[in-house]
Amino acid sequence: MELIKKRLKEHGIFVPSRLKVFRTRKKFMAGPFEIEPITVTHSIPDCCGLVLRCSDGTILHTGDWKIDETPLDGKVFDREALEELSKEGVTLMMSDSTNVLSPGRTTSESVVADALLRHISAAKGRVITTQFASNIHRLGSVKAAADLTGRKLVFVGMSLRTYLDAAWKDGKAPIDPSTLIKAEDIDAYSPKDLLIVTTGSQAEPRAALNLASYGSSHSFKLTKEDIVLYSAKVIPGNESRVMDMLNRISEIGSTIVMGKNECLHTSGHGYRGELEEVLRIVKPQHFLPIHGELLFLKEHELLGKSTGIRHTTVIKNGEMLGVSHLRNRRVLSNGFISLGTEKLQLKYSDGDKAFGTSNELFIDERMRIALDGIIVVRYVFQVIK
Repeated sequence: MELIKKRLKEHGIFVPSRLKVFRTRKKFMAGPFEIEPITVTHSIPDCCGLVLRCSDGTILHTGDWKIDETPLDGKVFDREALEELSKEGVTLMMSDSTNVLSPGRTTSESVVADALLRHISAAKGRVITTQFASNIHRLGSVKAAADLTGRKLVFVGMSLRTYLDAAWKDGKAPIDPSTLIKAEDIDAYSPKDLLIVTTGSQAEPRAALNLASYGSSHSFKLTKEDIVLYSAKVIPGNESRVMDMLNRISEIGSTIVMGKNECLHTSGHGYRGELEEVLRIVKPQHFLPIHGELLFLKEHELLGKSTGIRHTTVIKNGEMLGVSHLRNRRVLSNGFISLGTEKLQLKYSDGDKAFGTSNELFIDERMRIALDGIIVVRYVFQVIK
């Protein structure tokens, strides 16, 4: 909620009465639905799945999830809630499909914490880590390693502070923001006494690590003595630009530590073994894979069928489905019912100035101007005699 408040305030549309905080396992009403949030583990605190009950049946929407048996915040995946739900009967289950092609199970964040400490303890010079800013648990692991190795912690990147400040206001931050060394004071400390956390794991054009790879960061300069710990994964589609960034860092001479064997990252999305476990626990009457490429959705559908779920399907954006009523095990279903297709269009909001499609708001042209445009100022003088 703190993250939402900040964004709404930035855009001048913050209305406190519109915001409602809910707690897991505490039911509330939303339209025709009785909603019950249940705890799931992920890479950001407070993630939950939603159970939606109404007169026509019960839906489980998992949200983004994994099963972390030893989460750093101690809030374990709520298997008990799913087992209770299975006994009640689930009309429709919708589940995250991101890592269905990855066999086995995800690694715990506690394993990553140990790996970070091991690499940072072994480093003789400055250490720079890069990660997803939203992973508050990972920031806690970095802080623990800094404390145990006697290093000062520095954040370089606005989004890191945004997430940390939100967590601090909510009482979930592993770091007191006021204890961080300011980026402008980096040169006042010996390299061996610093641990720098940066944004830019996906080589975003204006992110700290990417700018440093070009030698154009105002906060720090990379050197051949630096060790860069890549505590993230390359998101599909970003491979080329991330590799270009890593090549530039290598050319500078910094040592890059990354890869699955280094245990510096773990996904927040369950692997195939976890997806199968939840399917077998819930045993829904209908299963609809969500969140993933079409290839992933299709594979998740097959996994659902392999667990004995009779009615499974995959849909594309805009397709509408209905399912038969189910409030107990005696009600049988004939499967999914097609309700037609809606033509969906991506809409853009330009604050209080305009709202419309990409063509209507000239999004492509504006992006080109923003990234590659120039401004030419021309003065015209007229001499009056």
